[in-house]
Amino acid sequence: MKSEQPITILVRLTYGEAYRSAVLTARIFRRLSYIWAGVVVCWLLLLALAYFTPSPETDWQKIIHNGQLLATTFALPVLFVFVLPLLSAYRIANDERMKNGFNYAFSDAGMHAESSVGRADLKWLAFDYAKETRSAFPLFTSANMAHTFPKRCFGNAESVSCFRKMIREHVAKARLFDIQ
Repeated sequence: MKSEQPITILVRLTYGEAYRSAVLTARIFRRLSYIWAGVVVCWLLLLALAYFTPSPETDWQKIIHNGQLLATTFALPVLFVFVLPLLSAYRIANDERMKNGFNYAFSDAGMHAESSVGRADLKWLAFDYAKETRSAFPLFTSANMAHTFPKRCFGNAESVSCFRKMIREHVAKARLFDIQ
């Protein structure tokens, strides 16, 4: 079913919405945190082994006891996954261009965006992935870049439903709620 009328919205992200968007786009950092978790587990196993079988002449035990630098790097995943999105959200929320908002129009041709500094048109093929959360629709143009469209900006449930149908028609990888 093709949409006849374009869906138009004005988006002004709140701090919370900007944070959730930044966390969603930090997927690569979450993958890094899994690697760091593996390193932490190995490090803890080595510490336990060094504690229960003390033998000062073993080189790896000396490395473990002198490895304070490695121990401090365990904070990096926390920094990447939680702190950097907070800083990004702060910058987004305080940017004057974001405070003025973005006007979006969605049609079968794609997305038209307009702000105080310019205009852009994207075809639906530009979007690799779409997801629906409880409060928004993030549309990804790459793994680390998403356009976030809060549901509150659509005005009514019918517009949200039409937008959901439009995404289903045009974005191959879409994880949307099954609301009929």
